[in-house]
Amino acid sequence: MNRIISKEGLGQAISELADLQENKRPEIVKRIESAKALGDLSENAEYHDAKDQLQLTDTRISELSELIHSVTVVEKTEGGKVGLGSKVDVSVGKISKTFELVGASEADPVNGKVSNESPIGKALFGQKEDAEITIDTPLGKTLFIIKKVY
Repeated sequence: MNRIISKEGLGQAISELADLQENKRPEIVKRIESAKALGDLSENAEYHDAKDQLQLTDTRISELSELIHSVTVVEKTEGGKVGLGSKVDVSVGKISKTFELVGASEADPVNGKVSNESPIGKALFGQKEDAEITIDTPLGKTLFIIKKVY
């Protein structure tokens, strides 16, 4: 399955990958070498911690490399319709919220970035200003009114 990502999301993934490869991984390798120089690796907490960090970093490098080479970059839609990269102001009852529709790999619901694959993202996708849509949320069916798409 080919995943989609915004141009900004791809840029962030490329930057993170470069930082991991050029900075973080070499620092961890130095920590491992320093810890080895202390001798007796069986009780060397620094050595074991650095090895664990190296494994996590290598896993993240692999994930980002695979992501970067397997995604389709989608440009922001124009014309007032909600699409990938759109920001949407909605009202839910008396509460106003702003969502940004992003690819699944960029989702960060706490910061208002909802995946196009999430229930809210799917329901908003393709809608226009003033649309009223009912979305199944963890709190039950909720009426969303789209106030602005930008």
